[in-house]
Amino acid sequence: CYLQNKSGVPLNFVWNNVTINGAAVNIPYEEMAYPGTQGYSDVIFLHTALDELGIIPDEITEIKGILKVYDKTKSTPAIVAQKEFTYKP
Repeated sequence: CYLQNKSGVPLNFVWNNVTINGAAVNIPYEEMAYPGTQGYSDVIFLHTALDELGIIPDEITEIKGILKVYDKTKSTPAIVAQKEFTYKP
């Protein structure tokens, strides 16, 4: 997962409302990209967390969610972009 930051301020990006095969999952994930750089992070789903949701890793057919990009340099963080995504392995 990466964000190329072409703005003049640091930007943070997060995933929200993520589902795997329709089951909601909690993604405590946030990454930052400085101006003119590319923020990058692996996104890892632990087998134990998937087991608790009844999701078998080899049977994942769809991951959906919303990627939100924030400008946190303001006193109240502002969403500068958001996009729904669907990934089908």
